Amino acid sequence: MASWIAKHIERAVSQTADGFGDWCVNLQSTADADRWAQITWEHINLAYPSADDPASALASLPGVPLLDIASWEPNTFVTFSHGADGSMPALADFMAAYFVHVLRLTDAESDWNVSEEAL
Repeated sequence: MASWIAKHIERAVSQTADGFGDWCVNLQSTADADRWAQITWEHINLAYPSADDPASALASLPGVPLLDIASWEPNTFVTFSHGADGSMPALADFMAAYFVHVLRLTDAESDWNVSEEAL
């Protein structure tokens, strides 16, 4: 299920590594404009619909090596730093679980619009 997400993580990392500058892949829910994700070379920024510390909400999600909360704002976003090398499938599984359990959305590719941009 999360293979489509892994493809977009790989795209963000490879575009940056190939010299296209900082690259961002944006995922936007087709069901709710306030539900989104941004993937870059070293960060994943996700909509965060809660005032609670994200560490508690994330405890039940799959673990990912080298994934750390970099910053967050209540009811707005949570940004993670990641080491994508070697952990892209685990990172994709984490994002799919986040979509379902935190954003309360489906992780089906057809329910997300994708765009890309150089930052």
